[in-house]
Amino acid sequence: MGWDVEYTDQFGDWWEGLDAKEQASDSASVDLLELFGPGLVKTAGTTSMSRWRITCMTNIWKHCVMRAATMAKKFAELQARMTPESRADAERQFQQHLKEMPLHELRKAQELSQETLAKALHVNQAAISRMERRTDMYISTLRNYIRAMGGELEIIATFPDGQVKIENFAN
Repeated sequence: MGWDVEYTDQFGDWWEGLDAKEQASDSASVDLLELFGPGLVKTAGTTSMSRWRITCMTNIWKHCVMRAATMAKKFAELQARMTPESRADAERQFQQHLKEMPLHELRKAQELSQETLAKALHVNQAAISRMERRTDMYISTLRNYIRAMGGELEIIATFPDGQVKIENFAN
């Protein structure tokens, strides 16, 4: 993971008061913070984000990065004290959140502005804004958007007996 999340004694006291389910949920939030850093928290003002992400990500980031008169400690210390079941639940939630990230959150998590992405795609910023709000678009448009962020688009069909990667749209 790219970012080290630290916490204060105040956060540690709050953490100890949570039940296992709440710790797993918040631990998944911290895992996202460690992966994407502060770029993910900047998405907290968007309307499509879940209430969980708005409150949890913002509050955890504020508590963890504040140095408020105490020595900051690695969040991994708190995670290490979680039960194996809670840690597994946190990992499951973390993976689920990664799978369900809307385009604008993904872009912000990559610390890219609409303007930067627009320049890479040779369009204007308004076109990126419209693209991020669409619920239906050409596969080539989505592929180009993902490639402009440094990724690759894969289309996978899921059936009761397994998954199949669709190759028709590879290029």
